[in-house]
Amino acid sequence: GGRALVKGGIDRITSMSVQRRLDDAVDSGADAVVLEIDSPGGEIGAVLEISAAIKASPIANTVAWVNPQAYSGGAIIALACAEIVTSDPGAMGDAFPVTIGTQGLKALTPDQRTKLLPPLLQDVTDSARRNGYDEFLVQIIVTDGIELWAIRDTQTGRTLLVNEDEYVALFGVAPPRGRP
Repeated sequence: GGRALVKGGIDRITSMSVQRRLDDAVDSGADAVVLEIDSPGGEIGAVLEISAAIKASPIANTVAWVNPQAYSGGAIIALACAEIVTSDPGAMGDAFPVTIGTQGLKALTPDQRTKLLPPLLQDVTDSARRNGYDEFLVQIIVTDGIELWAIRDTQTGRTLLVNEDEYVALFGVAPPRGRP
């Protein structure tokens, strides 16, 4: 198998390194690739390049090893993989796009959100569909204002995440509120 490391801030150099390691894994005949991720995120362009490279790789068995964190762009890269495993403890999530300036982190302006959010939503939704992840769950990683309820099928034991409309359609009443 092959191995690539996504550590620290994600930038163009990280993207080139991951793409080179994916190519090396293909050239060596690897049947799997592990991407070890320990990242708070980084540049959106570089993150989307890495995600696209993972999805385009002829090696279908891609594993994200979150060791110990994959936030923001790190989470988006992990979602591009066919499987996600974490160290113990491990943490993943919150890819809500922000800008970094001299005053620290700032929320995006409406114009920035209009430009940056659609490609991120498209990428994580594509990852969910490719890899069998819940689409709602991956979408709330990159956007706010989405509420989900976890329900369990008592016959199969399967847990599903539903939005408010689906909850009402299933149970005929509004979902409970007041607990995060």
